[in-house]
Amino acid sequence: LNEYRFAVCLCGHQKCRGSFLHFATADCYQQVLSRNSPIAVRFANLARGCMKKVMSKEDSELLLKHGFNTAAFGAVSFNHHIGPNGGTPDSIENVPIWLRTYVADTLRYIQYERRALPVALLCNQIEKKEKEQEDTAAKKYEPEKKLKQQNKGSSNSKQDVGAPLSESVPDSKPIAGSKPQPTYFFYVQNHREHFASTVNKDGTKLKGLELSRAINAVASDAWSNLSDEEKQSWKQKAI
Repeated sequence: LNEYRFAVCLCGHQKCRGSFLHFATADCYQQVLSRNSPIAVRFANLARGCMKKVMSKEDSELLLKHGFNTAAFGAVSFNHHIGPNGGTPDSIENVPIWLRTYVADTLRYIQYERRALPVALLCNQIEKKEKEQEDTAAKKYEPEKKLKQQNKGSSNSKQDVGAPLSESVPDSKPIAGSKPQPTYFFYVQNHREHFASTVNKDGTKLKGLELSRAINAVASDAWSNLSDEEKQSWKQKAI
């Protein structure tokens, strides 16, 4: 409260807003300044003003338009060394050119900000409303989304509950490894090395899929030459 009280402006100007602390902490009001006139741009304007030797007509007219005369520049516009007969000691010409140029550049930016800031504030307001609408729509459909997730979770829980029941029923599903291996595959598995040596006995070294196909061909011929008693014996061994 004390800080706000000390920030009250007592200039008495008709168009003064009454306080120079009004928008100090509002980032939205400084977005145009941060984007178009950062500290580097302001230093560049200051350096450019120091390089000027003659005051331009446009800058002088801009200062007069905004009322920047000797009172605005203060003591820098008063030359004590000029006597009564040497001219007016209080003159705008006594203000350094670099200072008048820098002030003119600052006023030129203020004119631009007066046009750009309302547009930026409106854009922010529109984006804020769109975001609020999106959040409202998301909250509206959130119960439906939760309901779908609950239904999905309940269906998964039903499947999980049903699984132990099916496992508790005896002989409902064979236990892994309890189902007997087919007789032919059991026969091939026990004679695989013999069949592999038969395939590669002529010096050809087959690998991978070609070797498996050749072994299956030799094993099929050997299995077909077995008698019924021999096949029954291998069937008993496979159980």
